[in-house]
Amino acid sequence: WEICNKKFQEPGMTVRGIIEQSGVTVIGTTDDPADDLRYHRQIAADPTCKVKVVPSFRPDRVLNIEKPDFPDYIKKLGDAAGVDIKCFGCLSEALKRRIAFFAEYGKIGFRKRLPDPAFPGNGTTDSGKRLGKICVAHQPLSQCTAHAAQVSRHHELERNERNE
Repeated sequence: WEICNKKFQEPGMTVRGIIEQSGVTVIGTTDDPADDLRYHRQIAADPTCKVKVVPSFRPDRVLNIEKPDFPDYIKKLGDAAGVDIKCFGCLSEALKRRIAFFAEYGKIGFRKRLPDPAFPGNGTTDSGKRLGKICVAHQPLSQCTAHAAQVSRHHELERNERNE
């Protein structure tokens, strides 16, 4: 313990020093679509940082319509995207805007694949067609039942597993 702590006091043994000594050139973070990516801005503005840090778009919370904090999350996402999210079309637009925002920080990765144009309720996928019978593009989110969300989530995650 003491030896390790002493070693970490040496020059080059900072987190950045260890990353650079390891030859890392790109680091991908895991970020929620509502994140402001302020640390990405700080790192990008730091001329001494030799590592590129890019966001990974992880929209898990968008799929959690059955969670009690879903309405608060949707409000936060809408605020971040500049969209008043009241329907699935609005949600899709908000996600498109956030993807574009993330892309400003470099090539982005996706931790979960959402169907084009970013939400299953658009009727273009099998699960989207099933969900579309319950939730249409401009129907209020509040009218989409937790059951419909679970059906959609199950089918999308099942399809994602087949595609990975």
